Amino acid sequence: MLAPAIIIAVFILLLSIPVGVRTEYGDERFSLCARVFVKDIPVFPAKPKTKAEKKTGKSGEPNKLISKLGFGLEEWLEVLKIALRVLGKLKRKLRVDKLYVRFTAGDPDPCTTASKYNAINALINSLLPFLQRVFIVRKKDISIAADYSLEKSSIDMEAVLTLRVGRILICLISAGYAVLKLIIRNRMAQRRERKDSSGK
Repeated sequence: MLAPAIIIAVFILLLSIPVGVRTEYGDERFSLCARVFVKDIPVFPAKPKTKAEKKTGKSGEPNKLISKLGFGLEEWLEVLKIALRVLGKLKRKLRVDKLYVRFTAGDPDPCTTASKYNAINALINSLLPFLQRVFIVRKKDISIAADYSLEKSSIDMEAVLTLRVGRILICLISAGYAVLKLIIRNRMAQRRERKDSSGK
């Protein structure tokens, strides 16, 4: 009886692991990492591939898969609707574990500096309620300032977004089932068309 309990406990633990992305942006720098639990895996800038990795890399597979689906405009619109429904289910499920923003407005012209400060301040104040309505914002540290001695503005940003593995699986299963029904319906319609054309 102990073994099944351990397996169930491990499975629940795996489903509760947070995965997501971590991004940093600043003056002349940008990085993007995939995050699994607390480990970051660099995505951009990407690590240079070795010769062995380049040889084993397969190209054109996504395009072949898309062409095999045989979807028309109506089918792709249906796929878009499915994707939007899935995103709707993620409302208040995505977590912003960290939101760090440091912006300092600067310009040789003091009036331009003041305009930049007011514009960014208004943008942040309008975006925050939306973010807190759509995401679970756990930690935020935002500071907007103006420095009339600077020649240009400076910005430093960091954001970490995560989602539980279990929630991702639920969304993937839901979306996969809907897309599978769409593929079957499309194949059946194609077969009927071929039968009708061959019967003429």
